[in-house]
This record gives sequence, structure tokens and C-alpha cells, in this order.
Amino acid sequence: MKNLYNDLREVGLNEKESAVYMAILELGEANIAQISLKSEINRSTVYLILKTLKEKGLIHGVKKNRTLFYAEDPRKMIDDLERKKSVLEKAMPSLLASFAFIDKKPEIKYFEGEKGIKEVFEDILKTPNQEMLSWYSNKYKEFFDEKFFFDYFIPERKRKKIWLRTIYPEDQSMRELATSNTEQLRQSRFVNAEKFELESEICLYEKNKIGIISYKDKFGVIISSQSTFNTLKSIFEVMWDSAKS
Repeated sequence: MKNLYNDLREVGLNEKESAVYMAILELGEANIAQISLKSEINRSTVYLILKTLKEKGLIHGVKKNRTLFYAEDPRKMIDDLERKKSVLEKAMPSLLASFAFIDKKPEIKYFEGEKGIKEVFEDILKTPNQEMLSWYSNKYKEFFDEKFFFDYFIPERKRKKIWLRTIYPEDQSMRELATSNTEQLRQSRFVNAEKFELESEICLYEKNKIGIISYKDKFGVIISSQSTFNTLKSIFEVMWDSAKS
């Protein structure tokens, strides 16, 4: 019986509505006093619940010497759910189109320490078969565990087919790193290192997320914002087109 009550709550009835509905089903026809006794709910509350159940089309009342209530065939709930499902399916394209225009509040997550920086990169790995864009900072050589990238992150990124386009400050070490582009699913372009000295790294991924990593200050930030993502992606594409191959 407890499982049955839980099932009724799953389809939209609260605990007291479930109790009253079950009482009526078991009694067949009953007045308010009988329903109250069977459901163990006081009469004034039962009266309000009966009104709600009638509005949901689950019960009806008939007047004889006094008003008696009876339950509709429980299979009617399936018919109602199918009807609602059909209505929702027809409306879904319009609902989704409206949803796309909602200006959602950006979500910002902050992570501290070397572990926190790794959490940003772990988040990138959660969505396979995507393209990641990056403004690359070579500060990791001084302030971070280089093995994390070469022993873990890059192999996992390759395994999950996360392709990378990255813009580097041009120097010999970055040119050497770019020699493994094909193997590491990466395209690289270069800009003047004197004008493009990045203290922090910026990654764009998952179509609306921005990862900001400061290796020196040991923190990472994930911003989920479509408008900010679109703005930074536009800047990236302009730089990409004008950067050296």
C-alpha cells in the first residue's frame, strides 16, 4: 500500500490527496464522514481535498439523501496523462524556441589551489566530441604540475575527441609544442609574445563555458554565460584569422 501511495504522489497527488482518493476507491461510494474516518483526515480538510480531486477529474459527487462521492475509473488517469503528453509534444518546439531567448543568470564557480585548477580541466573533459578554444599561458611551466597535462589531460582530451584550437605567444618552446599538433588533436596559431603576455589562461568550451586559470595565483574560475562566451569567441575568431600559422 505504501508503494501505491508513493506512485500516486509521482503522478501529482500529495500525501493527503492520495489518502482521500484511496479511501474513496476502497469504499466505492461514501460521504464525507466515511471518507474522513477511512483516510484518518479531519472533515474540513477532506472537504477541501474533495474539491481538488473533482477539479482533477478523479472523483464525482452525487446527491441522494446526502452527497456521496465515488472515484472515476483509475485508467482515466492514463488517458489524461496521454492527452497532456500529446499537448506538450505539439507545444514543445515553441516552448524551446522561447526558452532559447531567456536571458539566464550567469553561474560562476571559483576553485582554489592546484587541485582547484585541475577541477577546471576536469570539467572540460566532461563533454566529449567538442571543440575547445584557448588563449594559452606558458606560466604552467613555472607554477604548475606539467605532468598533469602530458600524462593525463592531453591523453584524456584525445580519447574523448575534444579538439583544440589555441593561440600561443610566439617563442621557441611554443613552436616546439606545436610540432605535436596532429597527434594531440590541436591547431595552433601564434601572436607576438611581447604584445601577448598572458598571465592567465582562458578556455572556451561546451558552447557556453569560460574557464579562467591563473597558475601563478593558483586559482580557477568557471563562468557559465552564453553572452560572455559569444563575446570572447568573437574576439578569439578575429585573433585566429590574423594570427600566424
